[in-house]
Amino acid sequence: EKKERREKLSRQRQSLGRCERQFSIGASTVKSLLCNLFSRPDEAIQQAQTLVSDMVDSMLAEKDVVLHLMNAKAGDEGAYYHALNVTVLALILGKEAKLNSEEMRALGLGTLLHDIGKEKIPSQILLNKAPWTKAEQNFYQQHVAYGLDMAQRLPEISAAALDVIAKHHELLDGSGYPGKLKGEQIGRLARIACIANSFDNYCNRINVAESMTPAEAISFMFKKEQGKYDPVLMQLFVRCMGVYPPGSIVQLSNGQIGLIMSVNPGQLLQPSLLVYDPDVPKEEALWLDMCEAPGLSVKKVLHPAELDVTVLAYLDPRMRVSYYTGNSLSGNQAT
Repeated sequence: EKKERREKLSRQRQSLGRCERQFSIGASTVKSLLCNLFSRPDEAIQQAQTLVSDMVDSMLAEKDVVLHLMNAKAGDEGAYYHALNVTVLALILGKEAKLNSEEMRALGLGTLLHDIGKEKIPSQILLNKAPWTKAEQNFYQQHVAYGLDMAQRLPEISAAALDVIAKHHELLDGSGYPGKLKGEQIGRLARIACIANSFDNYCNRINVAESMTPAEAISFMFKKEQGKYDPVLMQLFVRCMGVYPPGSIVQLSNGQIGLIMSVNPGQLLQPSLLVYDPDVPKEEALWLDMCEAPGLSVKKVLHPAELDVTVLAYLDPRMRVSYYTGNSLSGNQAT
């Protein structure tokens, strides 16, 4: 039994490693295409469409798509990780909402390019950790109009993808921007993009101290911002992310502390996690699939600030919460 556990752990690590490599390639591609978007637009859009098509095809081919926590670094590359992260989250929600292949591709391209207008916003505003003045807030909100104008000049961008770029900050109750649109004025793809974008923004603030944990962000959006997001899509998003989304630190019923690494579809209360154990070296940390530990449950979600520095260093919760997808790690199949 011990040998079987070791083999399974090895398979899980290999599977996660493959997923990390795919994520790394995806992040590099996003950086390249966004940097070349206007100097070499044909090539950049081709890159974007290929990346989105690959992601959509692999997601639609799998019955169950598992969301994994990725080891992305915070810092200057944040804009590229944000674009990729919002795309991954939107496509996962799109799959759950049963979008067809064409809709998924439009959603993917729109979310990948949703923030290109920030190119025209001064970095002293984008990177400002202090609260914005009203003037700075208004200037920042111009990125949507700038982005739409820029995207309309690019080759081969569908009207559906442009709609995502135009409306990714519109909220159902009319409190969004730039158009203060309400309800049916906001299409389904834009509603999905808005949920994914808001979640990533809450988890990854410019001022890291203000970032929410994934569990806090889900709870805040679901309970405190009712009316802003499509309620059906929001329920589907909770189903995709799990009750304890990857990146959450939790205490188990036996007192152990762990970092949620992936969510098992259909078993939202039984995620897979990396467990802190001072007697086990960090690089050999135990991967626990709670589906295989029926006596265990999550007692509570912890905030990183509550943890001892040795536990934090061991679990290494990501400064930037980033996600990528694979298939189930529970079985033998590779990602």
